[in-house]
Amino acid sequence: MSEPAPVARSFAEKFQHLIDTMHPEDRGPFTDAELAEVFGVSRQYIWQLRTGKRGERVPGAMLGKMASYFGVPVEYFTDDQVAARVDAEIEAVLKRRAGEPVPASGEDAAISELDPRAVEARRIAQRYLALSPEGQAAMSSLLDTLEDYGKQPRSTRSRRKPSSSTS
Repeated sequence: MSEPAPVARSFAEKFQHLIDTMHPEDRGPFTDAELAEVFGVSRQYIWQLRTGKRGERVPGAMLGKMASYFGVPVEYFTDDQVAARVDAEIEAVLKRRAGEPVPASGEDAAISELDPRAVEARRIAQRYLALSPEGQAAMSSLLDTLEDYGKQPRSTRSRRKPSSSTS
């Protein structure tokens, strides 16, 4: 049985959803002014993106900044299937944050709630959500770097070797 096709949403709808959901637990959504400062653009430009007044054509560099900041893949904005999967993950995190039980499904069904990997993943997700926007961006960047490093053949990975001190 195949999954139902995801609902097609505009860039503005996806961006607004991230603004509404991807913020630290102890505060509300980010303002246009805060996002403008983070992305190095005007508040009006953020408003245009958020409301759809700017259209669907967003420069790739801007998409990269937004994806990194909100901790989603760039494809979130261009692929409705990716957006649907990410939105389901966001919803599960928000439910867990609120103390609601979240039934395991799909890939998550393979990982028991008591599995140490699931416990650690939830702990990391909760810590990530508690970080400042700058901290979230730094953590996303660090994870990208670690992922890239892990993809390199072991023989080509750079390693730090102990330096011999001659005093």
